[in-house]
Amino acid sequence: MLEFALIIVFGCSLIFDLGAQYVRASINKINKSELFAVSNWVQYQARILNMLSVVSLSYYFEKGGMKGEIKTIFYYALSFSFGIGLLYITNRKFFSALSSILFVTNRVIFKNVGTNDYFFKAKISLNKYFYYSLIVNILLYMAMIVPFVLASLKPDIRMTLAYSGQLLNFMGTIINYTLIEPGFYRAVDERGEESIVSQFIFAKLASIVFVVGAIAIL
Repeated sequence: MLEFALIIVFGCSLIFDLGAQYVRASINKINKSELFAVSNWVQYQARILNMLSVVSLSYYFEKGGMKGEIKTIFYYALSFSFGIGLLYITNRKFFSALSSILFVTNRVIFKNVGTNDYFFKAKISLNKYFYYSLIVNILLYMAMIVPFVLASLKPDIRMTLAYSGQLLNFMGTIINYTLIEPGFYRAVDERGEESIVSQFIFAKLASIVFVVGAIAIL
C-alpha cells in the first residue's frame, strides 16, 4: 500500500514541477508579475511532496517495513511519473483536467491569475539550457535515491551517508542559480520565456529516463 501511495505522490510531484514551469512561461503572455509568486508556490508544493515521500521511505526503511526493494520502488515511481508527465505536456485536455484538480489552491490564494490556461506547445531545441537543466534534475533525483542505496550497502554509517544527498542537492542548486536562473530572467526580459522553459520541461522528463535507466542497470 505504501509503495503504491509513493508512486502516486511522485507522479503528482512531477506534475507540480512541470506546472510551475508552464506558469513561468506565461508571464509575458498574461502580463502579470504575480505569476512569479504563483510558479514559486506551485513548485514549492512539488518540494513538499518529494519531502513527504523521502521521509516516509526513510521511516519504513529504518523500521524494515518496506515490502519491495528501494531501487524497485523508485524505478516504478519514476516510470509512472514519466508516463503521466509526457501525457501532461502533450495533451491539452489532460493538462487542463489535471491542473484543475491539483492546483486548486491557486484559485484560492491567487484569485486574479489562478484560473488561467497556461498550456502551450513545448518544443525541444537541445540548447545549453536543456543540458544545464538535465544535469540539475539528475542531481536532484540522485539526491533522493543515492542515500538509500548507500545506506543499504553500509547500514552502520547510514546517518553519515544521508548527507550525500544534501551534497548532490547543493551541487544542483549552484548550477541552477548561477547558470539557469539568470538565463531564464534574461529570456523574460526578451519575451522569450516559452522557448527556454520548453527546455526545462523536456530536460525534466529526460532526467527521469536517465535515472530510470541507471536504476535498471544497477
